[in-house]
Amino acid sequence: MSRQPHPALINHWVTVPTDPEAVRSLASALNWPPAAASILVSRGITGVEEARAWIDPQRRHLLDPMRLPDMARAADRLWDAVANRERITVFGDYDVDGISSTALLCRLLRTLDADVRPFLPHRLDEGYGLSVEAFERCREETRPDLVVTVDCGTGSVAAVEAAQAVGIDVIITDHHESSGPVAPALAVVNPKLGNHEEDKLLAGVGVAFKLGHALLKTAHQRQSEPVAGEGGADPTRQLVAARKLLNQLLGLVALGTVADIVPLTGENRLVVRHGLDELNLNPWPWVSAMRQVAGIKDSIDTYEVGYLIGPRLNAAGRLGDAERSLALLLTDDPDEAARIARVLDEENRKRQDTEKDMVKTILDRRDPVFDPVTTHAVVEYGEGWHPGVAGIVASRLVARYHRPAIVMAVDPTTGIAKGSCRSIPGLNMVALLNTCSAHLTKHGGHQAAAGLELPAANLEAFSSAFSAAVAEVWSDDLSHPSQRIDAWLSLADCNEDLLHALDAMRPFGMGCPTPVFAVHGVEFAGSPREVGQGHLKCTFRQGSAMADGIGFGMFDREPPAPPFDIAFTLKWNHWGGRSKPDLHLADFRPGEV
Repeated sequence: MSRQPHPALINHWVTVPTDPEAVRSLASALNWPPAAASILVSRGITGVEEARAWIDPQRRHLLDPMRLPDMARAADRLWDAVANRERITVFGDYDVDGISSTALLCRLLRTLDADVRPFLPHRLDEGYGLSVEAFERCREETRPDLVVTVDCGTGSVAAVEAAQAVGIDVIITDHHESSGPVAPALAVVNPKLGNHEEDKLLAGVGVAFKLGHALLKTAHQRQSEPVAGEGGADPTRQLVAARKLLNQLLGLVALGTVADIVPLTGENRLVVRHGLDELNLNPWPWVSAMRQVAGIKDSIDTYEVGYLIGPRLNAAGRLGDAERSLALLLTDDPDEAARIARVLDEENRKRQDTEKDMVKTILDRRDPVFDPVTTHAVVEYGEGWHPGVAGIVASRLVARYHRPAIVMAVDPTTGIAKGSCRSIPGLNMVALLNTCSAHLTKHGGHQAAAGLELPAANLEAFSSAFSAAVAEVWSDDLSHPSQRIDAWLSLADCNEDLLHALDAMRPFGMGCPTPVFAVHGVEFAGSPREVGQGHLKCTFRQGSAMADGIGFGMFDREPPAPPFDIAFTLKWNHWGGRSKPDLHLADFRPGEV
């Protein structure tokens, strides 16, 4: 399976502009290398105090959760349910964002001695979110007085009406855009429905965390009302324990936020920064178990969450049942955590095999006919494909062709096609799907990713309509991927001082990408060699300076004649008790001066 763009696509290198005087001033004030200071300046951070606040975000700067829509009403109703020992069901979703949200709220409510049960829909039988079918099973299995959704529910009109018909209150917490009317729930806590732009970037787990924060604020205001706990539980002591736990649960917030690929800016950056600290300093049993099966030896950062832990937690839900992943996040038994993690690791291997087969099938038929001039979108569907891996496959197609991609699995028994969509920067997937809604049964999601369902009989018409919708808004600027260059260096600049400064700027991710540096005029010192499966291992030379590098999936690429230019990220290589900088290649091109 290729990890490289289609050969017809050539990266355009685009250097991020910065103000040289602002870079010099900030580098001097922070005692940082200019290349590190230029990263902050390029991201709009030029003042010294602003930079220090960005480098060291404080928990006390968390925004008031009550500013989210319907939050006060939701927190009041939830506290009533806790105080009166009503049966509460936390209704989640089967992806990492959904299960981390479910685990977070369940753990917090249990600390308050609430009568709470989790529930997750079955991906293949019930589909995404709060459907009528999933609600009926939820009602039968958990007998709730109150249902609190996390990471889903905004557009679930029919299911909420079904709950209301039998006297069950519903609180919705969600962060998805809805393509239709909003469900008539008791409260709909969705920042997309509010007026604060920064809140609209929250992941589902971020909204669940906000509900937990608001619940504790409400409980503090009403703490004279006793909690109807068993055995005469002390409500004041419970609230103290819950506040402490809420801080520890930032690890789950980091997990879901990174895995859901929302921008790591503003408050998301704050909670992920402190959440990663929680995962490393105060690990839950699930963290230790995941370290073991994923082979994580160093600190957990956004890469480890996004590429090693997240896929293993997602694997169970993608292949059908996410209950095991949720059980892992909820268990306090290290042995049970280790057992579940091993099962998830095996399921992830099965998921990878399924994904590889689908990708190979699609690339074999797409690669020979791909034309960067006439191809504006990639829409693929097939019988026997697994809908649970459609999103990952679509992401692979975006990486290969730099085109919005939709992958759908067709069920010949029901005549229904279900799938996932991934877009490229500059194209809003939900807006594109809205233009084709006449062909769809349902759809929704984010600007960059969405899901959809339609009758198989509509597939050809939908494919044509979607391609036409993309062509309508297409421009030459979108045709080729661009390689962002944050700063140009000499090879000698790639040193420990720069890496230490980069460490202070973490976390990196969506909206705050890992800095990419570039160096003019290098050559190979010695012969490059292949390591692993198609990875390029080499040493670069520029004058008297040398640095080791690795290009994942790049061994088969023909390098330019020396001296050539390289683009790369800078990473620590910890080996044999020593640490040194390594260059992780992003691209190379013929030398330019």
